[in-house]
Amino acid sequence: MILITVALHHMDMNPDNFVTALAASFGDIITSFFVGIIGEIIYDRIVYLPSPEIPLRNGIKYFEELQSPTFAIIVIVFFLLILPLMTYFTCQYESTRKILIGFSTWIPILISMLIAFCSGLFLRFGAVEFNFMSLFQPMINGIGGNLAAISTSRYSTELHITAAADNHLYSKILLIVFLFGEILEIN
Repeated sequence: MILITVALHHMDMNPDNFVTALAASFGDIITSFFVGIIGEIIYDRIVYLPSPEIPLRNGIKYFEELQSPTFAIIVIVFFLLILPLMTYFTCQYESTRKILIGFSTWIPILISMLIAFCSGLFLRFGAVEFNFMSLFQPMINGIGGNLAAISTSRYSTELHITAAADNHLYSKILLIVFLFGEILEIN
């Protein structure tokens, strides 16, 4: 990624146009890989064995004593235990403390999570009502997300280069652009 950025800079091209989409794609692929592997490990620890003697519950026959969510609980507790440690390390530096505690940092994340949740509800309705729609949804979301990410990255680079004292105004502009891109991604 660094080599691509340097090469694009030497060719007098804006690296934001390429590297942002590439980083988003790599991030999605790596995240999906790890979520799949960890989900498979956790799912394998919760054993469902069909049994003819036990009645169906939620469409699955299983032995109650063999179902063990212990591994999933251990993973959740582990992340809850390291959360204060990560918060401590984050607060050690002024620049990262602003990001962790800053109001303008969490609002875009929470709003984008809300938008993603609502788009999931719409996707569920669309998948039931229009069977073919779910096939095209990842492509539609990917294009909209990449366009919003590229635009936001270009704006943030430009605003960072020409930064003035009023950084809150720039944060609001980027938030509006990002939210507009997220809303367009849903439609």
